[in-house]
Amino acid sequence: MTKHSYEKEFKEQAVQYCLDNKDHMTMNEISKNLGIGASTLHKWIKLFTETGEFGRGSGNFSALH
Repeated sequence: MTKHSYEKEFKEQAVQYCLDNKDHMTMNEISKNLGIGASTLHKWIKLFTETGEFGRGSGNFSALH
């Protein structure tokens, strides 16, 4: 199994896409549209909501709150 590395910008956009579409799409549909696993997306959302970061580096994610 290959471990993928995603840029911080992609993670931010994925979280924003999920937040924008969660009311009319399932997590599986959203992750499929993004080409990532649902567990990966769930992890990014959890990291973001708990810390405002994705574990590597820091950023201002206040626009997503």
